[in-house]
Amino acid sequence: MKNRLDPNRKIAVQVSEDSELELRLKHIMVPPGHKISLRKDYDPEFTAGFKDKKDARKKLEQNIAELAEYQDILYAQDTYALLLIFQAMDTAGKDGAIKHVMSGVNPQGCQVYSFKSPPPMNWITIIYGGPTR
Repeated sequence: MKNRLDPNRKIAVQVSEDSELELRLKHIMVPPGHKISLRKDYDPEFTAGFKDKKDARKKLEQNIAELAEYQDILYAQDTYALLLIFQAMDTAGKDGAIKHVMSGVNPQGCQVYSFKSPPPMNWITIIYGGPTR
């Protein structure tokens, strides 16, 4: 049985020492197989409960420190890995997101690959698992 993410699931996130917010997945995820309109389906002013940039930056710094700690643990175990895929059209903000998310990670423990769509002939090879000639 597949694990399905419930869009109404509540997640508690500690924003600051004295405040916590309740986040629902429907505010940040697109249900599989659904087409959306960013204007109609998502509020562009959604801040996930952060009242100002100061609180958001503080939480980002905490998350970066936690990510660096987890990287050390994964490296020490030498068993598991973490795969992050950033997929979007050009100028969609991938570089900025990677810069923020990965800023606390040791680059020696990372491998980065950029990939583009293969030419149409290779797509046929990939789909059918063999040469087409």
